[in-house]
Amino acid sequence: MGVFPLTEQYRQQLADRLQDVIDTQNILDPLSFLESKVLAHYPGYDKRVLPERGQPPSLFLRTFIRNLELSAWAVRPPIFVTLLRAFEPLYNYNSDIKQILDEGPYQCHPQNKPFYVCRVLTELPLIGRKHTRVAGVTFEIGMATDKREGKRVFRVFGPPRSGKTHTLRFFEYLAAVQPLKFGVVSIDFGNSEMVTQAADAGLPIELFLAQQMEAQVNRRRGEMIAADAVAEGDFPDLAAIASASPAPHLFKPLTDLQQRLRWSAELAREFVDQVIYRLDPIPKYWVAIFDNCEKASSEAKEFLRHLVTQAAGVASESGSVTRADEGSLRIVLLGDSKELLPPSIYLNHVWDEDLNQQTLGVDDLEQYFRVFRECRVSDLDSARIKALAAESLKRANELAAKDGTIPWPKALADAVSEKSLSLEALAAQKGGTNGA
Repeated sequence: MGVFPLTEQYRQQLADRLQDVIDTQNILDPLSFLESKVLAHYPGYDKRVLPERGQPPSLFLRTFIRNLELSAWAVRPPIFVTLLRAFEPLYNYNSDIKQILDEGPYQCHPQNKPFYVCRVLTELPLIGRKHTRVAGVTFEIGMATDKREGKRVFRVFGPPRSGKTHTLRFFEYLAAVQPLKFGVVSIDFGNSEMVTQAADAGLPIELFLAQQMEAQVNRRRGEMIAADAVAEGDFPDLAAIASASPAPHLFKPLTDLQQRLRWSAELAREFVDQVIYRLDPIPKYWVAIFDNCEKASSEAKEFLRHLVTQAAGVASESGSVTRADEGSLRIVLLGDSKELLPPSIYLNHVWDEDLNQQTLGVDDLEQYFRVFRECRVSDLDSARIKALAAESLKRANELAAKDGTIPWPKALADAVSEKSLSLEALAAQKGGTNGA
């Protein structure tokens, strides 16, 4: 079946068999079965994964199964595994359970807390970055659900080598562990070849960007669609991925240079409508990340301003904020992005992190090792965590003194990596490493 997403056939089989199990136990209300047999050990998750009441039983169960896919890796064991175990003794899904547990993504976050990831790559610790983590949470909160003002645009700025690009890795991690919830599209304006490539293709830079982002969206959708057809244990079918990718949209071309500003605004709306919103929202949210924003051309910045407006909503336009809030687009701006926020933007929907103001010290290191304990190595008591933080701080000072050009966040990350990787190696020898 592949791991996730599930095939439509497999999802329907689960819904049908789940109804069989419920009927066999003479339970009239599927909700009571799910609450007692599946969700009893996951306090608070009923509000996240249970569908609205009043749906036909088959649709109710299918929607429930789909919701479990969206949150599959938020807890250990995944709620989805608990669901499959609830089929016993009528149906045996032990082989599928083993596959799910064996092939789950690399996990470096505590159970129930994916936003507290301690490492976003094997050797890239994420220290501090409270606002980055909060941004991931607020991207899911909107006025449409709980009347709170959702944050749909996130800006990170600071000096060179302060960790801005770590933000991209953070959202890529979230997309890896919850692929049906987050998808990532990224553009790096530090790529000096981009303008040349657009010129060689005979395209305005705005249209080139729209096509590049669309290609990333379509490729990810193709991968997810093709995964449905892969037999258990097989390699991904690369030809199937290519053929499953949606056909490119034919964007309206620029025909009048005098109307370029208006065309840029129309192109941004067309991209959102025809690429982000045009299909069933899988993943649920698309996070478009733009790095080195200060290096973008003036035309590219104009296009980005309109994309930001599409994501945030404009207070003066009736329905604009509601449309943005209910939509799937979220935007992250890395670098100097002051020019990308037009005066008309609804600023309540923008979240900032100023890395000029970050002061990373021993408290942040202790927090890192507390998270590390919860998801990687469990036998660390408070005294050992304090000692590890102090040792890492001392080592970071040594690294910074040895190389005066190394930024402090980088020195801390290198020092923490030395400690955490050696701890994991030792735990692996003892058979005590947590996670995948």
